[in-house]
Amino acid sequence: MAAEIGSGTGRDDIDDIEVDAFVQAMARRHGYDFSGYAPSSLKRRVLQVAQALDAAHVGELTARVLRDDALVPQVIARLSVPVSEMFRNPAVFRKLRDEVFPVLASYPQINIWQAGCAHGQEVYSLAILLKEAGLYERCQIYATDFSDEALARAQEGIFPIREARLYSENYLAAGGRHTLSHYYHARYDFMKLDARLKERVTFANHNLVCDGVFCEAQLILCRNVLIYFSDALQDRVLGLFRDSLARGGFLCLGNRESIRFAPSARGFVPLDAELRLYRNAGRHREYAAAPAGGRGRLLGRWAGGAASAAGGLSGPLPVPMVLVCHSGSEDMRLFCELLAGRSGLPVREAEERQAPQPGQVYVAPSGYHLLVEHDRRFALSVDPRVAFSRPSIDVLFESAAEAWRARLLAVLLTGANADGAHGCLRVRRLGGRVIVQEPGTAQVPTMPAAALELAGADHCLPLSDIPPCWKPYANDQAGRPAASQDPGGR
Repeated sequence: MAAEIGSGTGRDDIDDIEVDAFVQAMARRHGYDFSGYAPSSLKRRVLQVAQALDAAHVGELTARVLRDDALVPQVIARLSVPVSEMFRNPAVFRKLRDEVFPVLASYPQINIWQAGCAHGQEVYSLAILLKEAGLYERCQIYATDFSDEALARAQEGIFPIREARLYSENYLAAGGRHTLSHYYHARYDFMKLDARLKERVTFANHNLVCDGVFCEAQLILCRNVLIYFSDALQDRVLGLFRDSLARGGFLCLGNRESIRFAPSARGFVPLDAELRLYRNAGRHREYAAAPAGGRGRLLGRWAGGAASAAGGLSGPLPVPMVLVCHSGSEDMRLFCELLAGRSGLPVREAEERQAPQPGQVYVAPSGYHLLVEHDRRFALSVDPRVAFSRPSIDVLFESAAEAWRARLLAVLLTGANADGAHGCLRVRRLGGRVIVQEPGTAQVPTMPAAALELAGADHCLPLSDIPPCWKPYANDQAGRPAASQDPGGR
């Protein structure tokens, strides 16, 4: 958990300055404009690219891309976020099969635009369901991305065989009529999808930031791309999709992407707002207590630890609280229900572009990193896992430290990996305070022990002693903007 505890001075802006210079260099020298991207996510990726390409710092990376054109494709490939899976969020594909495909069947020719196709998992997922619906031969699927390397991977249609089990489970949950193995051949450590799935697919380079209407489409899918864009760029892209859709066409976005802040989205009407499926033109959940059994007992221990660290969460909460839980669950609703029941406070899953408010408890959604931008609004990303975790405590703490500096209070509890250690280090370096649960009292001591070894702590306490320690910080901030994170580990 974190509360604003002071003004903070002596901010080190070197990384921010170098990232700004890199963005300008890529736009002016190579025509790739990242200025409209969400700053926290972009900064993390630029720093990772510099490290991966053995640049001592982002300034060195900038100098190299200014002079070495051959390096640019590698940079673009690493800046893109090709993290996906076949039939990801199966409920979305089931909804497409059951409610969208029957409408598409009324068209003699069906155009589908898969924008931001990454390595093509969703393109092939769509092709499989269209074949099973008897519509594939009438379709033209345009799969676009701004990374040529990603497009080349997508055209291959080759994926690690270790993913086959997950993909197969997703396929069946999406309403598949056969087995996924019906559509691929396995050899060595890879699965190669049937080449016939590509017969009606055109792969092409298209940059949503600067390119125009690609085609007139009856269905556009662009999932987990808008979360990386600023409000203005999101509005621009949604306007592009609106202009590209035929009358009555469908738009499918990522499950955590919201269109409510975009003026261009006013023409869309929800077919299923929770699944982010709209027709040519989010909501946050609040939870009440519910009985728990099985997995709920395990989540209940985490909810209890979070509630205990927050002093039981009884009475008004003077600051917002944000939680990351390594639950392994695909759905955090039960955790929210349990915590709401124990606290009596509104508990909700954090949403893209949401500004955390005092008295509210926010939970990082499963499968997404949760960040805090410099304007102190939430941002989500599906960047690769950090310390085997997504959401990651490190990602939240590091970005929140940038936003709140010396006014941040971070609390790290029990957990089975080292996630959170680097985040605690960043919080302390930028003037914030860190409380770590005493490892000997933790159910699993790995996480707090790793944080203490790397970053130390302002306080190292058993769980029962944490509330009296953090409450004065929070109470000092009553009525002022703040954030709180209580990341419970596995």
